[in-house]
Amino acid sequence: STGNGVDELLVTGLADAGRGTCAFVRKSDGIEAAVMELYKKSIIPHYSNISLTLPQNAQQSPFIIPPFEEGNKTLIYALSENGPIFGDNITVTASGTVWKITKKIHVTGNIVQRLIALSMIRDLQERKSSLHLTSNGLPLYPPPNDDIVKSEIVKLGISYQLVTKYTSFIAIHNQNTPVTGSMKTEQVNLMKYEMDKRRELYLKEERAELASKKQIE
Repeated sequence: STGNGVDELLVTGLADAGRGTCAFVRKSDGIEAAVMELYKKSIIPHYSNISLTLPQNAQQSPFIIPPFEEGNKTLIYALSENGPIFGDNITVTASGTVWKITKKIHVTGNIVQRLIALSMIRDLQERKSSLHLTSNGLPLYPPPNDDIVKSEIVKLGISYQLVTKYTSFIAIHNQNTPVTGSMKTEQVNLMKYEMDKRRELYLKEERAELASKKQIE
């Protein structure tokens, strides 16, 4: 995609939906380098039909793993009822090749769990989860009820303290000194407030410009 006004989210989303890749060319960039990079990716051997053999009741994300080029890395999350799975006796099959992953990775903290939950939420929102697709990537029929999908997103958001389409944080200020007096309702004219702020900013810039002209003189 070329130009400075490109909708990157749209283009990236189209590439992800097609399990492909994309490149962005700004006005100051040369298009030749981007074309050659995409051409190289098209002729490099790819691994496809990727599947994982995971422990029972474990889930992976992305649910449908996109193809990746030989020599490149790809990131696949796995989560069980007991938490994330870090390379513990996992079998990966891709394009007829089988790898055994037996080296266990030790990670502290809960950042990995949150990353897994975010990836799973993305699958649910983009209709790419196990609720929407078979293991072969075909749509399930009938499709899942929207309330079921919402419930899963809310469950992940609450369990891993994430802001989602249906969950958010509430900040509470704790203070030991009680507030006295009665509640008071006050109406605020947001339009007037915004106009006053813009006028104040305009006058500030105008004064700065006049001061700059006087210094030049």
